[in-house]
Amino acid sequence: SDEFQELKKLVSQKYIGNFSLFQSVPDMWGVEQIFPTIPLHRLNEMPCERGRIVDITCDSDGEIKRYAGDSEGLEYLDMHTLMENEDYYLGIFLLGAYQDTLGDFHNLLGCAHEVHVMVEAGDWYICQKVEGDTCRKLLDFFNYETKDYIWEIMDRCVAKKECVSKKELEQIEAQLNRTLKGYTYFINKPNGHQKGKEDEDRVMTSL
Repeated sequence: SDEFQELKKLVSQKYIGNFSLFQSVPDMWGVEQIFPTIPLHRLNEMPCERGRIVDITCDSDGEIKRYAGDSEGLEYLDMHTLMENEDYYLGIFLLGAYQDTLGDFHNLLGCAHEVHVMVEAGDWYICQKVEGDTCRKLLDFFNYETKDYIWEIMDRCVAKKECVSKKELEQIEAQLNRTLKGYTYFINKPNGHQKGKEDEDRVMTSL
């Protein structure tokens, strides 16, 4: 019944994905196109959670609202319980170049990293890696002068503190440049990798 389906939706969990719906799969939002979405690993485990996938934008529309499963689509996806300190990977299929051309820079989240995969004689390999957009590239695209941005922040630091050493100014400038060179999405480290101070700074400032 409709009431039972609504109850299933209400008790489903929200899974926050490190992506932008408006950049990577805009037709899901614009015309409610349904694309096959499934977990990519832990396939020998039975999914035990009903989940809904939301992105990291601040927009309430940044949610996959319909999933493949019947003629009208399902309002949730069967997924696994998240494990502490372990990544959980999902795949959204049949997107193609058309979604790339429609994607926009909503919330200044740029193009994601890509890999081109070739399949030959039943085997596969990665033939090319394409780096996603950096913070600097996105700001430049929207006509923000990143050099002026750096100097303005450094001037503010000096104004708030009467005496700033040359070494401190160099550290501030280096950190700002690292931030601008960073990815516009969260940076995932391999499981078990201990983040250093520089790694933490990049994660905190890469959005």
